[in-house]
Amino acid sequence: MNLENNYDELGIEAERVLKKESTSQDRRKYVRIDYIFDVDYEILLEIQNNKEKGITKDISLGGVAFQISSLDTKLQKDSIIVIRLSIKELIGELKAVGRVVRIWEEENQGIKKKFCAVKFVTIDPYDYEILEDFIDQYLKKQKR
Repeated sequence: MNLENNYDELGIEAERVLKKESTSQDRRKYVRIDYIFDVDYEILLEIQNNKEKGITKDISLGGVAFQISSLDTKLQKDSIIVIRLSIKELIGELKAVGRVVRIWEEENQGIKKKFCAVKFVTIDPYDYEILEDFIDQYLKKQKR
């Protein structure tokens, strides 16, 4: 699978995605919620695109943090990835293209886990609206 096909599948222009730069103003611009669901991801610009799986740690309208396999050495800071989010309360999956902004490890009770944080570079406007509604509903339930 080549880069153009990956972006075409999402209805995204590859050139526009790769040229978009992040700014320091983007940091913490969006409210984050701690919510666990499945994530499938694949690294773009790789000869062999292997789909990998992860579990989210938190998500916002600006990006997502999720646990990855401790054996995953291909995923690096600044990797461009296609993300498919499967939220059990929603039908289907949400798709986005993102850039890895950080990879780190956490240790809890002697068990190390590896995580990555991804900033959304491009997300379909319809999927963005769905995610925005989901986060709003989640936050309203938390206030009750």
